[in-house]
Order: sequence, then structure tokens, then C-alpha cells
Amino acid sequence: MRIKNSELGIWNYKTAGIALLVLFCLNVTTLFANNLADSAAKAYQRKEYKLSISLYEKILAEGQTSANLYYNLGNAYFKNEALGKAIYNYELAKKLNPTDEDIKNNLRIANSKLIDKIDSKENYFVGAIKSGVYALFSTTGWAWLTISTLFIALLFFSVFIVSGNLILKRASFWLGSLSVVAFFISFAIGVAALHNLNKRTQAVVTSEVIQVLNAPDATGKPKFSLHEGTKLIVLSSTNEWASVQLANGNEGWVRTQELGLF
Repeated sequence: MRIKNSELGIWNYKTAGIALLVLFCLNVTTLFANNLADSAAKAYQRKEYKLSISLYEKILAEGQTSANLYYNLGNAYFKNEALGKAIYNYELAKKLNPTDEDIKNNLRIANSKLIDKIDSKENYFVGAIKSGVYALFSTTGWAWLTISTLFIALLFFSVFIVSGNLILKRASFWLGSLSVVAFFISFAIGVAALHNLNKRTQAVVTSEVIQVLNAPDATGKPKFSLHEGTKLIVLSSTNEWASVQLANGNEGWVRTQELGLF
């Protein structure tokens, strides 16, 4: 059915009004978050760390997330001597921006103050390599690397097609082939890094001391205790209980609320 001019005009005005309203709401939300962030930073500078934490947590509750936000919140928790929550937020910041040196440095400082020193089993070596590869770039960085290698491959193959020089044709063919291999590798790692970003299979103990039980039940027998900041592998979890594993292979059950999953 053909739309009349008058109807089209009304639709356009309505659409424009809705778009302006959405933009207004987004701007107000952003401005509100920025004001809270400024207030939180000023509270931190005044050494009012509890107030700073409260303001940063309020920004998170509004749905705003960023590596800088988690980093600043981690600093506030660290200054407030909440080591577990500091490490948890540093880990969240690192997950969003794995190449940031300030985040990695503060995480190293916080980890050096851990009470529990747990040796890793040898089979965790592969996992450490995978985490290191993922951390070479952010997910955006891996995406750009994938696009770049594809563009370079197309460029070399274009030279191969149009060039009349035999040496140049051979060189461009092999360089193009290597670029294709690099494209598939970077694409695969990028997809894996994105999957790793969205899943939560690790956790940090955020309570001061917790008991690891032999069963997901309040009547379960304690196997050992852990202190705040200790990092765990999450095997499975519900809203109430999480099955966890330490780097040395020991397993048990803890209350999910005592952990920060990432």
C-alpha cells in the first residue's frame, strides 16, 4: 500500500521524536555516570575510600562498565584493605583491557600480599599459555589484526596476479599464503578470546576467610580454608553453591556469594 505524504510526515515526526528522546536519555545517563565518577575520584583523593567504593559501585549498578571503572574501584578497595575485592576488580579490568600495564602492575602488587600461597600443577601450564596468548591484545585488537592480515593477503595476491616479474610473483604468492595462515590463526584466537571474555570460569575469594566443604550443603564437612584474594577455577556454579578447584588440583564446594566470578 502506498503511504500518503501526510502519513509519512507524521511517521517521520514521531520517529524523530523517539530518536531525540532516546538520545536525551542516553546523554543524561552518561552525564550522571560521569558526575558519579568525578565524585568517586575526588572522594578517593580525599582518602574517603568507602564513599569512593559506594559511588563506583553505584555506577556499575546503573549498567556502566569499563576497564578504568573496575581499575579505579579495585584501587579504592585496595586502599580500604579489602584485598579480595580489589583483586577481583583488577581481574575484571584486566579481562577488558589485558594489555594495560597499570592494571597488571597493581594486580601483581595485590597478589604479592596474598596469605594463601598455592603451587600450580604442571597441567596448568597449558592454561597459562592460553591466557597469555589471549592477553596479547584486547578482543578489539584481535579483530583489527584479523582484518589487517586479510587485507595484506589480498594485497599480495593482487600483486601476484598483475605482476609480470617472476621473482615478485613468487614472493607475493608465498607472502600472501603466510598472510592467509596468519588470518586464520588470528581469527581463531580472536573468537576464543571473545568466548573467554564472556564466560566466567574463574573466581576470586572476596570474603576474609571461607571454608571449602566436601558437599554443596551447610552440613558439609570442611576440607580446608581459604583467605581473601585466592584465585580459583569454577567447575560449576548455582546461585548458592560453586564447585571450585585450586591451582594445585584440590577441589571442594563454597558458597557463591563468597566469590567474585570472572
